Amino acid sequence: MGLDLSHGDYCRSYSAFSFMRNYMAQRAGIPGEIQEQDFYKFWVASIDWDYIPHSALIGKWKDVTPKDYLHIILAHSDCEGKIQKKHLIPLAERMEEILNMPEPENPQRCYANDAYSYNESVARSFIASLKAAHEDGKSLKFY
Repeated sequence: MGLDLSHGDYCRSYSAFSFMRNYMAQRAGIPGEIQEQDFYKFWVASIDWDYIPHSALIGKWKDVTPKDYLHIILAHSDCEGKIQKKHLIPLAERMEEILNMPEPENPQRCYANDAYSYNESVARSFIASLKAAHEDGKSLKFY
């Protein structure tokens, strides 16, 4: 079981998506905190949830424009929903911009998968899926 997307060859575990989006947030300089669950620790981005509609969990931002397009995946469910057509290219461009930034000097490396190179590979695969959905003129669906 894991996250499959409607476009591209992205097929990863739910946790790979979660680790990747938090890796991107950390690399972008978004503040966060370490949380513990069961037997492991992980870093989670801290964002302003007050402006984000509850429906953003499944990709519906209604009339709200994200303050940072990375918020789209930070607020999104890791197993269902979609990314709206209007957000595909702005999100892909934001993710590419982040990947061109230097890695943080002291990253909080407490993920189940600690390899930055793996998280970057997952991000690049996700970006390719965003672009494929855009070229097809459709939203990117999560399965």
